[in-house]
Amino acid sequence: MKLLSLDPASKKTGFAVWETDGTSGTELLDYGLISHQGRLMNRLMRLSDDIDRLLADNQIEQAVMEKPVRNYNQTYPNSDSYLSACKVVRELLEDRLGKKNVFGVNVQTWKGSGKKKDTIRIVNLVWKLELTEKDDDIADAIKLGEWFIKRQRFNPLPPLGEATQ
Repeated sequence: MKLLSLDPASKKTGFAVWETDGTSGTELLDYGLISHQGRLMNRLMRLSDDIDRLLADNQIEQAVMEKPVRNYNQTYPNSDSYLSACKVVRELLEDRLGKKNVFGVNVQTWKGSGKKKDTIRIVNLVWKLELTEKDDDIADAIKLGEWFIKRQRFNPLPPLGEATQ
């Protein structure tokens, strides 16, 4: 099964594409950053187009994304843009994959220490990559996908549409 993991935002969205058999076999097929500048509406449209292309090009069957939390970081000046990006991503995923194939993970649940440098270091060690500090969104998407795949093996999360709020 092919899985797309996303760390969504309106300017920089990290992604990772996985092949997993649901038991022990997991392969990281692709990873990267979707990045756009300009007005919010234009960024959201381009983000939607890029994710749609990722879904089609990789024949994605399921997706997992970080669940948005309003004001989880009080210092984040663009929380409305972030929430808008999360909404666009979720709606697109549910439209293309069906509501039962889109999952959400709470912020920081999968991150361990929560420090960006630690996440990047661990991802680099485990997956033999060379991500740098500027690649933190990519590292987050990889770590989120890795955590989700392991979690689904022993205590599956419900799809976003079925999760209790």
